[in-house]
Amino acid sequence: MNKFLFVRVILFITLLLIILKCEGTLTESGKTGNLYQITGCKNYLQKTTVVDSCFNYSFNETLKIDFCVSGNCCPDSNRFLFTTKIYSDSIIITYADTAANLCRCICNYYIHAEFENLFNESYIVKCIRIDSITSTTTYLQRIRR
Repeated sequence: MNKFLFVRVILFITLLLIILKCEGTLTESGKTGNLYQITGCKNYLQKTTVVDSCFNYSFNETLKIDFCVSGNCCPDSNRFLFTTKIYSDSIIITYADTAANLCRCICNYYIHAEFENLFNESYIVKCIRIDSITSTTTYLQRIRR
Protein backbone atom coordinates (compact mmCIF):
# COMPACT_ATOMS: atom_id res chain seq x y z
CA MET A 1 0.00 0.00 0.00
CA ASN A 2 2.80 2.44 0.87
CA LYS A 3 4.59 1.67 -2.41
CA PHE A 4 1.42 2.51 -4.36
CA LEU A 5 1.07 5.86 -2.55
CA PHE A 6 4.76 6.62 -3.10
CA VAL A 7 4.46 5.95 -6.86
CA ARG A 8 1.38 8.20 -7.08
CA VAL A 9 3.19 11.03 -5.28
CA ILE A 10 6.22 10.72 -7.59
CA LEU A 11 3.96 10.71 -10.67
CA PHE A 12 2.09 13.76 -9.38
CA ILE A 13 5.32 15.69 -8.74
CA THR A 14 6.68 14.73 -12.17
CA LEU A 15 3.47 15.85 -13.86
CA LEU A 16 3.53 19.13 -11.92
CA LEU A 17 7.14 19.81 -12.98
CA ILE A 18 6.29 19.10 -16.63
CA ILE A 19 3.32 21.48 -16.49
CA LEU A 20 5.41 24.23 -14.90
CA LYS A 21 8.18 23.78 -17.47
CA CYS A 22 5.68 23.95 -20.34
CA GLU A 23 4.06 27.03 -18.83
CA GLY A 24 7.43 28.75 -18.87
CA THR A 25 7.80 28.16 -22.61
CA LEU A 26 4.40 29.68 -23.39
CA THR A 27 5.29 33.20 -22.36
CA GLU A 28 8.16 35.48 -23.12
CA SER A 29 9.02 35.80 -19.47
CA GLY A 30 9.27 39.32 -18.16
CA LYS A 31 8.00 40.93 -21.37
CA THR A 32 5.41 43.63 -20.92
CA GLY A 33 4.23 46.47 -23.03
CA ASN A 34 4.14 50.17 -22.45
CA LEU A 35 0.56 51.25 -23.25
CA TYR A 36 -1.07 54.63 -22.91
CA GLN A 37 -3.95 56.67 -24.24
CA ILE A 38 -3.12 59.65 -26.42
CA THR A 39 -5.01 62.57 -24.88
CA GLY A 40 -7.89 64.14 -26.71
CA CYS A 41 -11.11 63.11 -28.39
CA LYS A 42 -10.74 62.11 -32.05
CA ASN A 43 -14.32 62.33 -33.33
CA TYR A 44 -13.24 61.73 -36.93
CA LEU A 45 -12.11 58.15 -36.20
CA GLN A 46 -14.53 55.46 -37.28
CA LYS A 47 -14.13 51.82 -36.31
CA THR A 48 -16.58 49.51 -38.06
CA THR A 49 -15.03 46.02 -38.07
CA VAL A 50 -12.45 43.94 -36.22
CA VAL A 51 -9.94 44.40 -39.08
CA ASP A 52 -10.47 48.05 -40.00
CA SER A 53 -7.84 50.64 -40.85
CA CYS A 54 -7.56 52.09 -37.36
CA PHE A 55 -4.87 49.54 -36.43
CA ASN A 56 -1.35 50.52 -37.47
CA TYR A 57 2.00 49.09 -36.47
CA SER A 58 5.71 49.19 -37.14
CA PHE A 59 7.92 46.27 -36.11
CA ASN A 60 11.69 46.63 -36.21
CA GLU A 61 13.63 46.40 -32.94
CA THR A 62 10.52 47.63 -31.12
CA LEU A 63 6.93 46.73 -31.96
CA LYS A 64 4.84 49.91 -31.98
CA ILE A 65 1.07 49.64 -32.28
CA ASP A 66 -1.55 52.38 -32.57
CA PHE A 67 -5.25 51.54 -32.47
CA CYS A 68 -8.43 53.39 -31.66
CA VAL A 69 -11.08 52.69 -29.06
CA SER A 70 -14.26 54.47 -28.05
CA GLY A 71 -15.04 55.66 -24.56
CA ASN A 72 -16.87 58.23 -22.54
CA CYS A 73 -15.54 61.73 -23.22
CA CYS A 74 -15.37 62.90 -19.58
CA PRO A 75 -12.44 63.09 -18.79
CA ASP A 76 -10.53 62.73 -22.04
CA SER A 77 -7.22 61.48 -20.61
CA ASN A 78 -5.99 58.53 -18.55
CA ARG A 79 -9.32 56.79 -18.71
CA PHE A 80 -8.34 53.25 -19.79
CA LEU A 81 -6.80 50.44 -17.77
CA PHE A 82 -4.52 48.10 -19.79
CA THR A 83 -3.08 44.63 -19.31
CA THR A 84 -0.90 42.65 -21.70
CA LYS A 85 0.06 39.00 -22.04
CA ILE A 86 2.65 37.71 -24.47
CA TYR A 87 2.50 34.05 -25.43
CA SER A 88 4.60 32.14 -27.94
CA ASP A 89 3.11 33.81 -31.04
CA SER A 90 0.39 36.00 -29.55
CA ILE A 91 0.14 39.36 -27.85
CA ILE A 92 -3.11 39.93 -25.99
CA ILE A 93 -3.99 43.48 -25.00
CA THR A 94 -7.01 43.99 -22.76
CA TYR A 95 -8.41 47.37 -21.93
CA ALA A 96 -11.28 48.72 -19.87
CA ASP A 97 -12.89 52.14 -19.66
CA THR A 98 -12.41 53.27 -16.04
CA ALA A 99 -15.14 55.93 -16.15
CA ALA A 100 -17.70 54.66 -18.63
CA ASN A 101 -20.72 56.62 -17.40
CA LEU A 102 -19.55 60.08 -16.37
CA CYS A 103 -21.35 62.06 -19.08
CA ARG A 104 -23.52 61.53 -22.15
CA CYS A 105 -20.99 61.59 -24.93
CA ILE A 106 -18.70 59.12 -26.64
CA CYS A 107 -15.28 59.89 -28.13
CA ASN A 108 -12.76 57.90 -30.07
CA TYR A 109 -9.23 57.73 -28.69
CA TYR A 110 -5.87 56.53 -29.95
CA ILE A 111 -4.02 53.96 -27.87
CA HIS A 112 -0.28 53.61 -28.29
CA ALA A 113 1.58 50.42 -27.32
CA GLU A 114 5.27 49.54 -27.46
CA PHE A 115 6.91 46.15 -26.93
CA GLU A 116 10.69 45.69 -26.86
CA ASN A 117 12.99 42.68 -27.25
CA LEU A 118 10.42 40.35 -28.78
CA PHE A 119 11.78 36.99 -29.98
CA ASN A 120 9.52 36.06 -32.89
CA GLU A 121 9.30 37.48 -36.39
CA SER A 122 5.49 37.56 -36.35
CA TYR A 123 2.70 37.69 -33.81
CA ILE A 124 -1.06 37.64 -33.69
CA VAL A 125 -2.22 40.73 -31.80
CA LYS A 126 -5.62 40.53 -30.16
CA CYS A 127 -7.16 43.61 -28.51
CA ILE A 128 -10.03 42.89 -26.14
CA ARG A 129 -12.36 45.43 -24.58
CA ILE A 130 -13.55 44.47 -21.09
CA ASP A 131 -16.88 45.94 -20.02
CA SER A 132 -18.77 45.39 -16.79
CA ILE A 133 -20.50 42.29 -18.17
CA THR A 134 -18.86 41.31 -21.45
CA SER A 135 -15.59 41.22 -23.33
CA THR A 136 -15.34 42.02 -27.04
CA THR A 137 -12.49 41.46 -29.47
CA THR A 138 -11.94 44.81 -31.17
CA TYR A 139 -8.84 43.92 -33.20
CA LEU A 140 -7.32 40.67 -34.39
CA GLN A 141 -4.26 41.25 -36.59
CA ARG A 142 -1.26 39.25 -37.78
CA ILE A 143 1.84 41.44 -37.64
CA ARG A 144 5.27 40.74 -39.13
CA ARG A 145 8.71 42.17 -38.51
